[in-house]
Amino acid sequence: MLKKQQLGIHFSSNFINILEQQSLKVLNFSKLPCMLQEKKSGLSQTVVDEVKIVSLIKERLLDSNIISRDVVLTLPSNDLIVRFFEIPFVPRGEIASTVSFEVKRYIPFRLEELIYDFQTKHDRKTRKITVLFIAVKKEIINRHISILEQADLNILAIEPSFLSTLRVLKFIKAISAKELVVVVDVDFEAGLGDITVIENLYPRFSRDFNLIMPDETPSHETIITKLINEVRISLDYCRRQFKSETLDIDRIVLLSAIDVAGHAETLNKELELLIVPVNIQDRIDIPGEDFGSGLIKAYGASLKDAVDFPLRIDLLKGVAPAPTEGGFELESIIKKIARGIDRELLVKNILIFCGIVFMGFLLGLREVNMAKNIHIRLKNKRENVAVLESLRTINRSSLRKLKKQYKEKITIVENMKEHRVYITPKFSSIAALRRKGAWMNSLNFKKVGEDLRFILSGFVSLNDEEEEFNVVNQFLADLKKEESFADFKNISLASLSYEVVDGHDITKFEILCE
Repeated sequence: MLKKQQLGIHFSSNFINILEQQSLKVLNFSKLPCMLQEKKSGLSQTVVDEVKIVSLIKERLLDSNIISRDVVLTLPSNDLIVRFFEIPFVPRGEIASTVSFEVKRYIPFRLEELIYDFQTKHDRKTRKITVLFIAVKKEIINRHISILEQADLNILAIEPSFLSTLRVLKFIKAISAKELVVVVDVDFEAGLGDITVIENLYPRFSRDFNLIMPDETPSHETIITKLINEVRISLDYCRRQFKSETLDIDRIVLLSAIDVAGHAETLNKELELLIVPVNIQDRIDIPGEDFGSGLIKAYGASLKDAVDFPLRIDLLKGVAPAPTEGGFELESIIKKIARGIDRELLVKNILIFCGIVFMGFLLGLREVNMAKNIHIRLKNKRENVAVLESLRTINRSSLRKLKKQYKEKITIVENMKEHRVYITPKFSSIAALRRKGAWMNSLNFKKVGEDLRFILSGFVSLNDEEEEFNVVNQFLADLKKEESFADFKNISLASLSYEVVDGHDITKFEILCE
């Protein structure tokens, strides 16, 4: 089954770049002039410009045979406010309010004027949380949304353009985890550039710069000199942020839509760092030749659901849904909630839960079948008593012996009924008592002599070591109080450890019931 087509759209300073991809392959793309200007000519002129752009987008989608109407919008860096800062370790539920309070020190606007999103990175050694904060003014994002909605396009997400660029580089394997890499993305046609420092695929620093000022026509040598200076300035600032004299940089990736091998050689000599030039058109199958920097970003946006990337910034989450006569559209709200869910983790948890329920059903069914078989065997033996060949040969002594044997058998059955373990209630209790962020890995039953031993293994992931420890303790305390676990004399914590799995800190635990 073919995957659905998806659009990526990037608004640059001069062009609107539209690209459609399916199964990672570029199907169609188009670049049209952007007539949006700053509000110098008044509101009426802005409305006229938007109407022209909407009409032009509709016409170009039709002419370019672009079918998809689901779009990921990527915004240029010069429209964004990007800040990196640290906050102390706080509980997960208090991170958002702490970020909202702390970021006011770093931005020149009131938060009410912005649409923003952020992502955190926890460092348990320093007990600090690094925050990547990205915002855009409401009037800018609302203008872009209005244009795309009038063009009958369904916006799935809105992200910064440097994230779209990094996703393309990861897709073509130009960057990878466990590296400190500087990505220099240059649009020589527009005279703009971005510098992003990433460590383990996570941005630590990002800034945009101008290579050509308005009404300026500099020489090629002047542009390269400015580029070298901008890279130097950025690296010096980044060293101060990292509080290090030297950055152990693996390489600088020089990205452009044109051949930049000569520029890379010049930068290599000036900066004395390994410069790796990357020409996107050499790495992916692109129909046609007119493929600029803006279309690279549009391609990266279209890959949002196809290429996994650890940075998940979506400015659309901060945009309030448009009101209708009856309030808010339920479908729009559900889509926004669904975008914030980690689908892979959700599927894993559903499979684990279904597995636990199914295993409980099988164990319960086994207990029922065993009881039925014992009942049938006892019934057959009772019927055999009635067909004794002759009652005359039975004396009082043999009757007492027979009575004693049957009493012993009845006692065995009564003990089985009284002391048998029902598994299903225990699984139901585990599911009901499980706290947020806690998950079960395995449930094992062992019989030691006449006693039954029950071992629960799982982990907690809350990005807060103290909170994870509290969740385990509370889960243990709840199990001890649970009626379905009353047949265990001892319920204790067998082991507790901290590990890092796929870049996430987790607390693993094992509870022993006997």
